[in-house]
Amino acid sequence: TDGAIITSSKNIHGLAEISRKNFISVLQGTSRFDTVVYPGQTSDMTLRIFSTPVFENEKVAYIVQVSTPLTSIEAALNNLKVTLFLLFPITILVTGVMGSFLAKAAMHPVDNMIQTIHQITAENMKLRIASPKTKDEVQKLAETFNEMLERLEGAFTAQQQLFADLSHELKTPLTILRGEFEVGLKRARSAEEYEAILHSGLEEINRITKLADSLLLLAKFDSKEVRPEMKLIDISSLIQDSVNHIKVLSEIKHIHLILKAGERILMNADEGQLKTAFLNLLDNAVKYTPESGNIDVTVERKMSMARITIHDSGVGIPKKEIRHIFDRFYRVEKSRNSSGFGLGLSIARSIIEAHNGTIEVKSNASQGTAFIIKIPAL
Repeated sequence: TDGAIITSSKNIHGLAEISRKNFISVLQGTSRFDTVVYPGQTSDMTLRIFSTPVFENEKVAYIVQVSTPLTSIEAALNNLKVTLFLLFPITILVTGVMGSFLAKAAMHPVDNMIQTIHQITAENMKLRIASPKTKDEVQKLAETFNEMLERLEGAFTAQQQLFADLSHELKTPLTILRGEFEVGLKRARSAEEYEAILHSGLEEINRITKLADSLLLLAKFDSKEVRPEMKLIDISSLIQDSVNHIKVLSEIKHIHLILKAGERILMNADEGQLKTAFLNLLDNAVKYTPESGNIDVTVERKMSMARITIHDSGVGIPKKEIRHIFDRFYRVEKSRNSSGFGLGLSIARSIIEAHNGTIEVKSNASQGTAFIIKIPAL
């Protein structure tokens, strides 16, 4: 305990010195490990020393130190350094080659997708990306691209159809205008004849103006430029007013137009827009209901919704045509000579959807057609 050597192994002479502070901690009863450099005969030796106190009568009688040289460990670490130094660049090279191969294999489907996408043009919208059966993100990406292409093809086809229909609708009035003006210029005519020609031309101009106004209104709804000017209205009163306006047309065809409206149903809505929508629907019902037919209009409350049903006794709409009736310029009977443009139902749906409502159609060849409108009520 005073630092004197009691005995030591033959292969180490003297006490391997540890600091005074560490020696005192052992005297206080604490075992410890230390690493020290022991001066040897030829070279210094690094030792790992375990110092532990030995107690007699509950007092430290002496201290035992056991040490082992770290030569083998240092040699192993030096060999490991050399090994790592040699293996590290080889590992990097092998990993790089394998990573490049795996990346190329993983990106191969993406490269195919890119090549396919480059081939898709306006004239080749039906081309689709081959979806790899990998059940991973690449497959999801390919499927998402194909869904997007489906929507783009639909929008592109609809746009082409829109331009074709628009050209067709404009061609008729312009042809009439041109023919009447040519007839009027062939020879001198009386004032009454010129007046008749001008009146006929004005009708066609009004027809073109109405078409332009309808298309402009639909374009504004599509771009969200038209916002309903909400105010408190009674939808029953609005429907009654719309029915009164359309009765002039229904009486010409001797159609029985009946309104069933009960209690007042209040809602926040744009009165002008909704009236336009209902007049379009009622005009459509009168147009396609035969003489002496029936049109029943019902207004009722269903929970928090106002439900308006317009049911006519017309010829009905074929099932395959129902999903197209809200398309612009679409007519169920395309060969029928009609004064309309096929935009009324599109405008009505846009107005009702702008009021967070819905419109659906049910039709049967023997029972006519029913339009069902639901709009949130107060």
